[in-house]
Amino acid sequence: MKAALLFLLTLSPLIGANIQLEGLNEGYEKEILKALRPRFHYIKKRPASPSRADDAAFLVADFLKKQGSPNAVVNWTLPGNDTILLKAEAGKTLALGTTSITGWPSEDSTDAQEQLNSSFQLPGTNKAKLPFTESSLAEGQERVLALLKSRGYWKATLIPEKDSTTAAGTISITLKTTPGPLFTITAPQVKSPIPPPARLVEKLTDITGAPATTKNVRRIRASITKEYRRIGYPDAKISFDREFGESTLSLTFTLIPGERYQLNKVQVTGLQKTKSSALLAPFKEYEGLPFDKDRLNARVKKLMATGAFRSTRTEETPLPGQKIDLTLHLEEADTRGISLSTGIGSYEGFIFGAGYFDRNLWGSLKNFNAGLEYTSLGLLGEVSLQDPFFLGRDLNLTQRAYLVTRDFDGYDKVEGGYGIELSAEPYEHYSLTLGGKIFFATIESNDLPESALGPTDYVVGELSLQQRYDRRNDAALPSDGWYAQLDTAMGFVQKEDTTTYFSLEGQFSYYDTRGKNSAVAANLRTGLIVPSGGIDSLPIDLRQFEGGSQSVRSFNDRDMGPTIDGYPTGGAAWWIANIEYIRTITGPVKGVIFLDAGALAESADELFSTDIEVAIGLGLRVDLPVGPIRFEYGQSLTQDGDEHSGAFHFSIGGTF
Repeated sequence: MKAALLFLLTLSPLIGANIQLEGLNEGYEKEILKALRPRFHYIKKRPASPSRADDAAFLVADFLKKQGSPNAVVNWTLPGNDTILLKAEAGKTLALGTTSITGWPSEDSTDAQEQLNSSFQLPGTNKAKLPFTESSLAEGQERVLALLKSRGYWKATLIPEKDSTTAAGTISITLKTTPGPLFTITAPQVKSPIPPPARLVEKLTDITGAPATTKNVRRIRASITKEYRRIGYPDAKISFDREFGESTLSLTFTLIPGERYQLNKVQVTGLQKTKSSALLAPFKEYEGLPFDKDRLNARVKKLMATGAFRSTRTEETPLPGQKIDLTLHLEEADTRGISLSTGIGSYEGFIFGAGYFDRNLWGSLKNFNAGLEYTSLGLLGEVSLQDPFFLGRDLNLTQRAYLVTRDFDGYDKVEGGYGIELSAEPYEHYSLTLGGKIFFATIESNDLPESALGPTDYVVGELSLQQRYDRRNDAALPSDGWYAQLDTAMGFVQKEDTTTYFSLEGQFSYYDTRGKNSAVAANLRTGLIVPSGGIDSLPIDLRQFEGGSQSVRSFNDRDMGPTIDGYPTGGAAWWIANIEYIRTITGPVKGVIFLDAGALAESADELFSTDIEVAIGLGLRVDLPVGPIRFEYGQSLTQDGDEHSGAFHFSIGGTF
């Protein structure tokens, strides 16, 4: 008996009240009990009693009132079994009504409203509304203020105004914004025992005067880190101080460079099919130079882009004398295969294709492709070989041999030839491609007069140079940024006589996101071809054709411009302008309103006297990783004679 009593006395401190809550949503009850667990600790360690039940009821009622239920009532009972049963009535719960923001520094305040409203929502994907509380309002106000500061309005102030509580228990909020001046960045200073590299000084000069946004401050810090890594300081540590003027932000970065390392050599493991000499060749130029982790990572990223490897891991091994060995641990992928494809386009009709590929030909990292494609226009057969590391450097050499037949309106053609292109990116964002090709072609009339075709059996040789400066945020699905491109070419056409020609085409495209769901895009493209013997000495297939999904969209492909007997004959001078407003409908689905204009003339002298074609239209787009699928209709605003009033287009890829 004494032993049993002793056991119960020993166990009694571990036995306490069990608190249960009823009367609310089951999920909300669990949330309350979880939130109050630390405060229930004293009660749950002791037996249930009226005083402890009263304390538990007070804690729950206080929690409910702070969470937007000012009329909450909580009663308690002791049903036995050491249980405290709490029955809660939340009463009328206050909720957030409509929200508005005045004085925002731009027309679209969607982002600010989202920040304000998010403090009254549960986190995660549910986004369930929470009751109105003063603490949530204060949190939302802080979020909006942080958003303003991140955009460069560092002296912004906010004043929330609450409307009276409605009969439905909602409170509407107006957030009055005084943004103050838009701060700009003064010339950033770098304090370091190692003077800033010239490239860094240039970048810091370029950003001086830019808005003092969080994005730009991070950009400066990233540029400093990148440039010091480039000259061999991978462990550099950076801190910065900021000082505000009336409307300026001064940044002083303090850098501790750490040890300077030099890349000793690059090694590789995991190769079975790939030749180590082919893989290591792109890294040889870096050996003996300052260790630049960013540049090496970019080279590894390009290596993975070949498709020859499934995964990679880099290992750095420090050596005496501030040197580093880099080891690439690679897992090779299956690089050979057969591809089958099918599709449809408003111009090509049904598309069927088949091919063979080897992304690591003979273990050399070269990409080999051979394929056939059949459409309503004709047949294309081609073989290509791409070397992504030509001469062991960041040079991309592509060779292509092809044979193609095409059935165009007014004429048919057979063409076969060989082309070669060498591409490089000597500077960030800037790339150039040097190309050369030679091909033969045979053209036959299909209702067009022979005199309109120019030479019909001929050989062409051409040298070309393409230059591009690309500041888009994404090449396949751009939403912000711009790019400019300039293409030049010189060639000859050999038949009985030789005709030489020069061509030039320039393009500028701009993309800008407006708020969360809207964007605008604009494009201007213009060019000319100058043949030595006039337009009649130039084969019809070397002339420019316009109209279609990437041109003035009230025309079918190639239908715009000069015609004979209703058949297009192409031109030698042109300009095309497009502007689009894009609105997200849901997920990847977007709607677009567009306006196109342009002209195509037989020569540069006639370009500005040629009628301008204008189209307006609507479309739907579905964004995919490879580019958008586009369904569009363009209506002509300048219809003349037998021209179509409009055209429908279905295609894959951007307008520009």
